[in-house]
Amino acid sequence: MTVTPPAAESMTLDLVGGFIGLMVRAGIGTWDDTGNGLYKAGDMGIVIGTMPQTPADLISVTPYVAQVDVEPDVDVRAIQVRIRTGSRDPRPAIGIVDRLHDTLNGLGPVTLGGWNVPLIWRNSLMDLGLDTSDRYEITDNYYLYVDKEPHHG
Repeated sequence: MTVTPPAAESMTLDLVGGFIGLMVRAGIGTWDDTGNGLYKAGDMGIVIGTMPQTPADLISVTPYVAQVDVEPDVDVRAIQVRIRTGSRDPRPAIGIVDRLHDTLNGLGPVTLGGWNVPLIWRNSLMDLGLDTSDRYEITDNYYLYVDKEPHHG
């Protein structure tokens, strides 16, 4: 399945689109290309940014800058993957973070949204416990070493 990056005019959104594409190809969640986050029952949907109250089972992907290097055209970008399950049971979320690690940690070089990413690695993992609706949450943070010279091939 091809995942279209949300916008071509943003390096951050290009990287996020490519990152989501890696997740979808690995069977870690479902992406709604319309950006509306409309998912069927049983889907582990993926959204960018703030996590809405529904659906119960959901993954949010939030980008942030981890480090701007003094070396021109090189940055470390970061993506937080927040996983929420529809119950108190942590096992589905723990299974997802294991699959994320197996898929992404140490991956590279790879092209994400047209950008050369020599290396992706897990930076941290945090158990968030239960949300206000009694659903289990965990975050998994990945760093991306990004060559800011776009790759067009």
